[in-house]
Amino acid sequence: MSELERMVQDMGDLMRRKARNSALINGAIFAAGLVVTLGTLSAATRSGGSYFVFWGAIAFGLYGAIRALIRYSRADSEAAALVYAHIRRESHSPKAQ
Repeated sequence: MSELERMVQDMGDLMRRKARNSALINGAIFAAGLVVTLGTLSAATRSGGSYFVFWGAIAFGLYGAIRALIRYSRADSEAAALVYAHIRRESHSPKAQ
């Protein structure tokens, strides 16, 4: 494996790890919003009161999780583009000459 391929692979691994962590955190926020909403709904239906909908946690948690999964699926192509762009920029910089 060449040094360039190794750089692309390492960058892809880093991007996938960050995307996975983001998906897990945002998924937990989504789940927590859903659980608390369903809990207040359940209590309200038993006692006849009102309930809270944690729409912010639900919507933004789901949105963040979906974005993270998309970033995870695109990690290899984005890593290659970043590494090649960095190499092109370095080869054209005044220091390299």
